[in-house]
Amino acid sequence: MGYNMISTVDPDKAMDDLTAMTQRACMRHHAVGGWENVNAVWEWAKNFNCDMVLFNDNIACKGMLGVHALMEEQARDLGFHFIFIEHDLEDSRTVSRQDMRNCVNNYMSVVLNEKPLDPTIVEFDDSMAY
Repeated sequence: MGYNMISTVDPDKAMDDLTAMTQRACMRHHAVGGWENVNAVWEWAKNFNCDMVLFNDNIACKGMLGVHALMEEQARDLGFHFIFIEHDLEDSRTVSRQDMRNCVNNYMSVVLNEKPLDPTIVEFDDSMAY
């Protein structure tokens, strides 16, 4: 991380420093924008009058560093349906496209008790997808 100094004198200060370093991790800070941008999803969802949020977690970039449960709790408290979708868009062998679709399909059928409009497209061969 380079410039993040971590105190080793006080354990509480060390934990604060480690937390700040994690929030500023290179990929998370540059690609995601840090915790402020993560929480901004709720403001955007309200502005667009959404009732559901699909939250993408790129597992190749250490994902959301364990905030899955926090986001689900916030969504529940704010009244949003929430689907956390793990993906690795760079390598579909890690998380297949079908696995990603299954996250949505399972939520729609189990939680919302919905049926597919066209059951033939729930599962299909996408092995040649790049």
